[in-house]
Amino acid sequence: DIIEHGLKDEQQKVRTITALAIAALAEAATPYGIEAFDKVLRPLWEGLKRYKLKGLAAFLKATGYIVPLMDDSHALIYVSDAMEVLKREFSSPDQEMKKIVLKVVKQYISADGIEAEFIKTEILPEFFANFWVRKMADERRNYRQLVDTTVEIANKVGGAEIVKRIVEDLKDQQSEQYRKMVME
Repeated sequence: DIIEHGLKDEQQKVRTITALAIAALAEAATPYGIEAFDKVLRPLWEGLKRYKLKGLAAFLKATGYIVPLMDDSHALIYVSDAMEVLKREFSSPDQEMKKIVLKVVKQYISADGIEAEFIKTEILPEFFANFWVRKMADERRNYRQLVDTTVEIANKVGGAEIVKRIVEDLKDQQSEQYRKMVME
């Protein structure tokens, strides 16, 4: 209630700080407390569609911490709604945004109610096309987050689904670092 109005403030810094504050509150409330965030759900999801760059990053972080607090049916609805924006950011050239997107994907799919079939159809094709590339193996900041997110996906959809998508990359002749990442 107290900081809800900050999500719609005309100043980008106020919106960003408010979204980050909500993310911190949601993280602290885990695994309880979704009721405390009822009034900010709509402005957060509207912000995902409206803002770009640092503002969007803050809104993504906030939604990443809030979705795991939701019950099954609501989590799927909200994640489905956010996927268009999230998938658009898969191809972002900004390395900090990629790191945030990977963390949010991990948080979204770890939520109850996000089914394996949804992950297979809505996330996996673009996830592998945009993240499982040689360049990611060279970026130390994102390397670990990519492996962790992929492991979380494997926990949800099954290891065989992941292995069949990356097994050929074990034969990659151009980058030893990439082969190492595939092994992890």
